[in-house]
Amino acid sequence: MKVVKETKKIIDLIYAYEPLCYYFGLVPEQFWNNKIKENIIYVQSKMAKKLDNLREQVNLLEVTTNKLIKADAMSTRNPEIINIKDFYESIFDNNEKQQDNGAKDIERFFNSLMKAEEDE
Repeated sequence: MKVVKETKKIIDLIYAYEPLCYYFGLVPEQFWNNKIKENIIYVQSKMAKKLDNLREQVNLLEVTTNKLIKADAMSTRNPEIINIKDFYESIFDNNEKQQDNGAKDIERFFNSLMKAEEDE
């Protein structure tokens, strides 16, 4: 994603999104027949899904671990439970705001690239 944010021209943006689209399952024919905006939306939706899956896995691990810790009452009577979410604060803090801001940032960036290309 760093490469995508550092692009200055629309052609660079297209080539930056190409490997991401292929990674998420788009075939070259589909990539080149789609509009760049469609490819960006495709990558954003796949990345959001991947992040949601990660959150689900962390939540499941946390619930399972907490139950195991509570079940092991032989070691201590009041076991200390540390939330796994505390280690992954970046993916659990302001999730909706980050997604909305990210989509708006990409839209603004894309529009500025289009305007710069038209000016040239």
